[in-house]
Amino acid sequence: MEAAFTVMVIFTISTILVRIASTIMRLTGLPDNVARFQSLSAMTGTGFTTRESELIVNYPIRRRVLMTLMIIGNIGLVSVVSTFVVAFSEIGPERASVVQQVFWFTAALAVNFLVIVNPVVDGLLCRFLSWVFVRTTNLGKRRFVRLLSLEDDMTIAEHHLRLRHSIMIGDLIPEHIDLSVIMIRGAETKHPSHLGDEMEIEPFETAICFGKEDMHRSFAEWLEKQSVFTMRVDAD
Repeated sequence: MEAAFTVMVIFTISTILVRIASTIMRLTGLPDNVARFQSLSAMTGTGFTTRESELIVNYPIRRRVLMTLMIIGNIGLVSVVSTFVVAFSEIGPERASVVQQVFWFTAALAVNFLVIVNPVVDGLLCRFLSWVFVRTTNLGKRRFVRLLSLEDDMTIAEHHLRLRHSIMIGDLIPEHIDLSVIMIRGAETKHPSHLGDEMEIEPFETAICFGKEDMHRSFAEWLEKQSVFTMRVDAD
């Protein structure tokens, strides 16, 4: 029974770590479903060879988070395997002992699955983690990230758009702000040649813009004031 309890603790900690990682990446502007999938992929060591992986490798914070998950995931896998080996090597040859050990392992995993994966528990955990990170770190507070500084105070920066619904790209930047949208990055990248005033921007996508530093700040402040762009710190 002790071995089953150990496995349950390991799986619980692993699940919480995945939620922490996905919350951090969501607060950097990554869509919630993408953040969860990539975190789970890194933790289990299954890899994330999708087009979404570009959203991870091009962002330092996300890279560090997933690298940490990969290391912890391997340690957790070794711990689980070791626990199984020790548990079954110590039981007697009697069939009842084997059945009892299998029962406790199954019960431990079932309890873990029902509690941790429960939508209510998951929602409460995600909201709590978001609340903690927003109040103790800069995650979710920086509206744009400077990617490249050029001459004459010109800058290329990315703005994370916490949209409540899709909008047309032509409605994104107000007339008094002199910025050019050169790319929209989300589940897939939309290049400049594909951009048009009628193209829709989906919630949680990122706009790569070109212009002066003060225009980026003005745009970030303008986004902050728009109700449609109000950031959500609770889990979807």
